[in-house]
Amino acid sequence: MKRCRASGCLLLFALLPVSLPAADPLVAGDAPRYRLGGHLELLSDATRAMTLSQVMGGSANWQLTPDAEPNLGFSTGAAWVRFQIESQTDHTLLLVYQFANVDSVDVFVVHPDGRQEHMASGNRVPFAARPVAHRYPVFPLSLTRGQTAWCYVQLRNDDTLFPLAVWDEAAFRTADHDEQMVIGLFIGLFIIVVLSNALFYVATRDRAYLYYVMFVLSYVLFELAFRGIGGEYLWPRTTWIDDAVEVSAASLAITMGLCFAVSFLQTRIWAPIMHRFLVAFAVIGAVNTICTIVFPFTVMDEVTNLFLLASAIVLIPIAFIVLRRGYRAARFYLAAWLLILPGGIVFALFNLGLIPSTPFAMNALSYGATTETVLLFLAIVDRILLLRHESATLQRERLEAVEKRLYSDALTELPNRNRLINDLLPGRTVTIAIVNIDHFKEINDYFGQHAGDFVIKELGARVRAAVAGRGGAVYRLHADEIAVLIDSA
Repeated sequence: MKRCRASGCLLLFALLPVSLPAADPLVAGDAPRYRLGGHLELLSDATRAMTLSQVMGGSANWQLTPDAEPNLGFSTGAAWVRFQIESQTDHTLLLVYQFANVDSVDVFVVHPDGRQEHMASGNRVPFAARPVAHRYPVFPLSLTRGQTAWCYVQLRNDDTLFPLAVWDEAAFRTADHDEQMVIGLFIGLFIIVVLSNALFYVATRDRAYLYYVMFVLSYVLFELAFRGIGGEYLWPRTTWIDDAVEVSAASLAITMGLCFAVSFLQTRIWAPIMHRFLVAFAVIGAVNTICTIVFPFTVMDEVTNLFLLASAIVLIPIAFIVLRRGYRAARFYLAAWLLILPGGIVFALFNLGLIPSTPFAMNALSYGATTETVLLFLAIVDRILLLRHESATLQRERLEAVEKRLYSDALTELPNRNRLINDLLPGRTVTIAIVNIDHFKEINDYFGQHAGDFVIKELGARVRAAVAGRGGAVYRLHADEIAVLIDSA
């Protein structure tokens, strides 16, 4: 998602002295890749109206950037960077802006003879019209061995970061192939997760699985838009919709994650007060998702970022409360959110322009979210095993209760007639004695049924005590009839 406001960083660069020396030129030999941090000079353009002639003029206030790639956070203006490159190779070189979801990147190559080349890429340029058909803005540098040229890069975007690198073309193709293989593996993993949970939902009708399917699908759609894969393969003629898809899918993923938490953690049972709070958050998420379609992207992107951080902070204590109250399935869920939190913090610092633009910082949220998705899937598997164990325990208890009702007398808790019949195995030699109370009905008539029940229980207890030493078994057959079974062998 796009960057949060950090215009103070632009002010910091504007206040630097004008007399700083020029950056060292980049000498490109036979290495596969060259980072441009430390070779760049920066010029801010608050009006977005400066032309190449103006930025090349002597009055332009170019400033050296730090050794790391510049990351100035959110800005409503435009920014320029320039660097000088000297080619010491016969291989084709590529200038790569290694961030897919960017609105507009213009590159001007000024050769020593004054000849200028202009190339444009980004979401506002249809895929087929880009200098190189790739999800990243990629620009070929037509330089011969020993030639030196100036490259001017204009960025018109809500972000002001320059993850620029110069690649050997063959090395870039190889690295891109490997990256696409990794992306394909992740997408394949997510497809397996989606299909398995869809089957769980069909089999159980448990809405937790449906919410998880929607969460994963929304997150995958966000990644496709964020990394430019959607613009490359799904909507190559309308790459500008990457922004809209990115923020809407992110908001929907957060909302489905909240709904999944309510259902999976069973907050209605384990945390009733927090349950209402979490449901309210999910409703806010649904409203925010609708607003991403209606209101401008720049506004909703920042709102969605804040909503993401708030949701992550809320879900961790709720999962901890549910776990502390004895719901074992919350342990993997809690671990998932604890792992995504560091990635979210790094990504937030990167958004604010407080840390340099590095591959780890740019992908920190994706790393954490991918790990979270895998752990949430493990949480679902653990929950299935827990529910199966609980179901088996409940079934065993029910069977024991049925058996007790079938073979045990409720009043005396002695075995009943059914148990006696089962114990009379063929070929077994036994002695059976029947004990009853004469005129037992009169006890019930004169003293009441409670007194009669007491007499029956007392009789059963005394008979059982009398035959205990002989290994006999005592049964209540009916009313006041007590049977004693003793092996004759």
